[in-house]
Amino acid sequence: MDSTAQTGHVGVVDWQEEVYQKIKYMKELYLPELNELYQKIAIKCQQHDALVLQPKQSDPIEKLKLFKGIIERMITFLQVPKSNISPTYKDKLAQYEKQIVGVLHSNRHKKPASQQPGQNGVGPLQQS
Repeated sequence: MDSTAQTGHVGVVDWQEEVYQKIKYMKELYLPELNELYQKIAIKCQQHDALVLQPKQSDPIEKLKLFKGIIERMITFLQVPKSNISPTYKDKLAQYEKQIVGVLHSNRHKKPASQQPGQNGVGPLQQS
């Protein structure tokens, strides 16, 4: 293998390693809270689906399900194996981190101080 080929390969490995390390850091920082938020939303969706006997869906639960899908994509992004990191991940890293921080930040500020048993707030998607 000539030095040009080696240098090209090293460049790929370098940026891939750099992106992997950033994703690893983001995973350690954000994944536990994202998983917790995802579980809460999944439970609320399941509770709603169990209570609804008719196929009619309400607007707030649809928004909650969309939000759940967004969180699923964030979790998937954070769990990517190093071997699957493509240039697309490098390009989207800052965008994903901004979105994750925004979601977690808005959820922290929407939590009620103390929720009584039986109350069913929907966090950031609750309508006034």
